[in-house]
Amino acid sequence: MPTEAAQEKLLLSGSVLTPLPTFVTLVNTNIVALPIDQPPMHLDLWIMAEAEALRDKTVRAVFDGLVKLFHAFDWERLKAH
Repeated sequence: MPTEAAQEKLLLSGSVLTPLPTFVTLVNTNIVALPIDQPPMHLDLWIMAEAEALRDKTVRAVFDGLVKLFHAFDWERLKAH
């Protein structure tokens, strides 16, 4: 199964249409969402790490930073797209 990065690369090459998260159009302005009449997919996003890994200061800083970024993002802005 292709990863989102692989799907994005294929999409930018012009060889495929592919489902991507709605925020991709905010990150890469070369990608345009098509107005397809389909219900949106809703998924829960989880971030996990082993307790031992989280004791490493660098791992913990990255983990905490990602959590802050996702909490700070204006997810309602995506609904306008």
